[in-house]
Amino acid sequence: MYGKRALPCEDLGPPEQRLRRNVANMFLANEISSARTQSVFEDATAAGAQGVADLAKVGQKGRLGKNLCRDFKRKLLKESNWPRPYVARVRTWNAKSNQEEQRDVAVLLPHEIIFAMVQDGPTAELLLRQRLSTQDRGHLMRGCEQVGADLSRSVGLGLWADGVPYNYDRSQSLDVFSLNVVGFSDHPLGDMRIPLVALDHRHVIKGQTFDDLLEVLAWSFVCLGVGRFPTRRHDNSAFHPGSDQVRCRKGGSVVGFHGFLVECRGDWKMFKDVFRFPQFNENSGICWLCNCTPQTWKCVDDSAPWRQGRLDHWEFLDRLRLKGVEPSPLFRSPGFMSSCFKPDWLHVVDLGVACDFLGNFLLLLSKSFPGAAHKARVGAMWEDIQKWYQEKAVENRLDNLYPSMLQGAARTPPKLRAKGAQARGLVPYAAYAAERLESNQVNVLAKAMAHELVACYSCLSAQAYEHARLAFHSKNFCLAAVLMEREHNGVLWRCKPKLHLFQELCEYHRDSPATFWTYRDEDFGGSMAQLAKARGGPRNPGVASQNVLARFCSSYRLPKFSA
Repeated sequence: MYGKRALPCEDLGPPEQRLRRNVANMFLANEISSARTQSVFEDATAAGAQGVADLAKVGQKGRLGKNLCRDFKRKLLKESNWPRPYVARVRTWNAKSNQEEQRDVAVLLPHEIIFAMVQDGPTAELLLRQRLSTQDRGHLMRGCEQVGADLSRSVGLGLWADGVPYNYDRSQSLDVFSLNVVGFSDHPLGDMRIPLVALDHRHVIKGQTFDDLLEVLAWSFVCLGVGRFPTRRHDNSAFHPGSDQVRCRKGGSVVGFHGFLVECRGDWKMFKDVFRFPQFNENSGICWLCNCTPQTWKCVDDSAPWRQGRLDHWEFLDRLRLKGVEPSPLFRSPGFMSSCFKPDWLHVVDLGVACDFLGNFLLLLSKSFPGAAHKARVGAMWEDIQKWYQEKAVENRLDNLYPSMLQGAARTPPKLRAKGAQARGLVPYAAYAAERLESNQVNVLAKAMAHELVACYSCLSAQAYEHARLAFHSKNFCLAAVLMEREHNGVLWRCKPKLHLFQELCEYHRDSPATFWTYRDEDFGGSMAQLAKARGGPRNPGVASQNVLARFCSSYRLPKFSA
């Protein structure tokens, strides 16, 4: 649901509405201009098409003036059932004047979205189908206890945040926060992703812009937790008589339905930049779940000191304050704790541990192929990989393989340059090809690492998941990785701090990583990047954020809690 492009025709309503929605979605996704859109609707009306006459008239009063794009978005947005975005005053950066300035930024509020989704009344059968992980269930129950909410009328929610490139040369990125309903693997709600904020990263002031936005989201999650519409704005000021008219009328009314933020997903960099989590080289601690430091993360066996130094939520917040850092405003959300933040398989393993291993392994393996030069040997290995791809019918394949994709500069650690899916598809090849390596200490360790990593991947499906098995194989992989680094004591086979997050993910998260990985979130981020593309130059951050949310709400229907 809500993929990168327009919804397929069968999801666009009756036949007479399909042309309308298809062309409108192409306009909203920036695939065609507003002038071209108007021309298509005019021609369709002249040809006798139904359901597009009103759109053919858009812009006619001004004879297709400069506001045609705006008029189209307003017209399409009127057909939407989404709540109107909330406009918050946020500290942003003006690159042109090189100074901070206050700007209005549009935010879709979680409590208004969920309350609109349950307006017709959620069925008890649907709520019973929510299958939360053990940890998420505990967070939901904790949130209900804090505000006295009815657990049987409460739903667990997830938040994803990341930056996605959105221009042609990938030099600009869009920071996106999205909401999803957790635990519905057998219902369309499980695939749903809804943008809350979309802001060009050029306008972000570190430690300020995100805090202002998270203040708004935390306030909304409090309203959602207590199941009541607020009577005042997030900063305790009165609602604006114009943009907040509907909110004024609903203020104080009870919905009788509750939602709680039970998980937050993203990569390590996002956790650092947005929530002030520690990074990999901080001596006070690199992890939000334990007391691991840069000096101890390579201790991977059962006697590792960080295994006895686990952090609870309050200890983690105390550690932040000791560094002079205030915790993120999002922690004011009911039931929300540091343990809600999940290490992500895509960034930790596919793009992290697995790519590091494959870069080193393929560099080692290439030496066993014929060729007078390194480039020729890598070429021969690539031919072997292609044959293996064909035999195993691998779906996600590398497009090519060059020596520079295994190692950049001579003194940089090897790392496979590939997408996450491509790296994941190549891991079984490493176990297959390892059998041809000669028997020496290095090759035996490389072979063991390949088989242990394949075993970790084989544990991920919901049907095959066994926590004890995943923990066992991940620990064996880490032990072999540390031994391999000691064997080389240089650039090759160098371990990196994501090895620690790999252990946290596999050993200390009892639920399958498949229940909270971010593959669908990343796809959704691509769709938001498409909506954010602008045909003009740089725009006011407030206007840009409103445009992205308006395009989304015009493109997709508001989902409902229905069985």
